[in-house]
Amino acid sequence: MNDHYEKIEDYLEGQLNKADQQNFESSLKQDEELRHTVEQHREMTAQLDAMRIRQKVKSALAEQHTDAAPMRPTMYSNVWAIAAALTALAAAIWFFMPEKQIPDAGIAQQQPLPEPPTSTTTPPANESSNPSNTPVEHDRREQLIALARTNYELPSGTFIRDISSGGAPESTLTQAANAFDRRQYNKVLQLIGTNQEADKDDTARFLRAGARFQMGQYATAKEDYEKLADSFQFKHEARWSLILCYVALDQTAEAKKMLKAMQADPDAPFRTKAIALLKKI
Repeated sequence: MNDHYEKIEDYLEGQLNKADQQNFESSLKQDEELRHTVEQHREMTAQLDAMRIRQKVKSALAEQHTDAAPMRPTMYSNVWAIAAALTALAAAIWFFMPEKQIPDAGIAQQQPLPEPPTSTTTPPANESSNPSNTPVEHDRREQLIALARTNYELPSGTFIRDISSGGAPESTLTQAANAFDRRQYNKVLQLIGTNQEADKDDTARFLRAGARFQMGQYATAKEDYEKLADSFQFKHEARWSLILCYVALDQTAEAKKMLKAMQADPDAPFRTKAIALLKKI
């Protein structure tokens, strides 16, 4: 039994070699009970990681409170106390965040999207922009885009490294993976944005979809995620990202439909985030 769960853990952490991974995924396709066990294990591990992070944050805040010198409460001291607590919270979250996330065949889950880069990866104008929109409509669209980007899940570093190490260094996909790792999303699209081979390979399509989303190309990213929504390896991440494309494009009716379906599925990996997002759109 221990070997069974060790095999599941190795699979979720991307530690299996290529042959073992293929054998395990073949078993997943044929064994419904195994699939259910893997999903339960993934969600349980994610919850445990979240609990550990919260405990570390609490400990950091408690230490900050203990080390603070006594002072007479004033308006300024209260302000500084609040600022110190917020600084400790942010530092604790950044410092203690584990590098290893809970993957689905090498893809991280529930990893917040970093701030849009300021180099060559700055997104162009949103595809859904319409100069004739009223200021109120424009503000709503910008709010929806911000909401979508805040909830977006970047592929894990492990996933990117697996692509880089799994092919020839000069291959187009390897170059694209390395560019993605450096957040050079424009270069990713130059390499595989119109590559017909990427249309036939789910891994390349998933990488391209992520770059398109990061560049603000939500309509074309949506097309890629729609084609990945039923893939074995990427279906959960693709469906969640597809919802966020709908949100960014102000197609909230479609987004709500998918969010409600996730909410109704107790085994959905993104169920908690879906419930929270449904309340905001």
